[in-house]
Amino acid sequence: MIYSFLIRLFVVLGIIASLLIENVEYKSALIILSIIYLLFFSILSITSEKKKNLKYIYYVIDVAFLTFIVYVTGLTYLSNFVIPFFSEFIESKEEHFYYGLLSIIPVGTALFISNFSDYIFIPLILSGIAAIYKVKREYEEKEWFYKKLKSQMEKIYKENLKLQEEILENQEILNIIPTLQKLLKEEISLKETLFELNEYFKAKGMFFIDFINHKCIAIGDTDCYKEALAFVKDEVQLHNSKELQELLNSQNIYSVVFNNKDDVVYGILFILFEEKTEIPSKILNIVKDYFDFYFTRYFVETLEDNIQEEDFKEKLPEDKEK
Repeated sequence: MIYSFLIRLFVVLGIIASLLIENVEYKSALIILSIIYLLFFSILSITSEKKKNLKYIYYVIDVAFLTFIVYVTGLTYLSNFVIPFFSEFIESKEEHFYYGLLSIIPVGTALFISNFSDYIFIPLILSGIAAIYKVKREYEEKEWFYKKLKSQMEKIYKENLKLQEEILENQEILNIIPTLQKLLKEEISLKETLFELNEYFKAKGMFFIDFINHKCIAIGDTDCYKEALAFVKDEVQLHNSKELQELLNSQNIYSVVFNNKDDVVYGILFILFEEKTEIPSKILNIVKDYFDFYFTRYFVETLEDNIQEEDFKEKLPEDKEK
């Protein structure tokens, strides 16, 4: 609304300046009328600040005022003041048509007064309108360019955040793999591996229920709770059961099932946290893969040893007879 007021302010100042310079009858009355017109628009703009569609009604008043001034004064060039109003009607073709239709009134009045002899102001009006339209088009193109640039920057920023998260996650994976490799190479025991994993996850504690050796290993501030087995439904699981949380006295509880392709379950690991802590599923799956391989190899080696031992016992009597 401030911009609309400034347009009418400069129009009124231009009309008043023309009235003071030219030898016009009713000069004082027309100056007072111009001031009243400006004050009237100021009151309207203040009382209806957020009603954008009122610009169509305002322009009817503008055209009526401008046509009256041109007709009374006979100053045909004052019709050029329709030019700045075009800046309010450049959003669509409908607005262009509305502005052009109403602008014909003061321009036609000026032509009528001059007996259609003074038409030099018409090219001036058209050139002014073309200039405003060109400026508007360039502004829209730049605005579109900056919006596109902003959209690309936001996209790059989001991709960068995603890549940073992946880098941090991969870094965490790289930190845990050496411990798991030591287990496969039998450089550390299963209990030592669980101790290092507990330190790595910064967990309250963890316990591993070993189905092969029929035992349970507890690390940190926890004991073995075989009742927790009833809550396991998936191979890698975050437990939300309040009953299990109360049982294990922990806020976040993860479980990882170690098994082989034949669904032979070797054991289940429970990781406990005092606070809500998120472990990426990718890391838990890596832990599972390493332990699956470790226990599968251990299970196969144990089975082979048992078979060899049984064969040896069966052959032993025959050897004695010989």
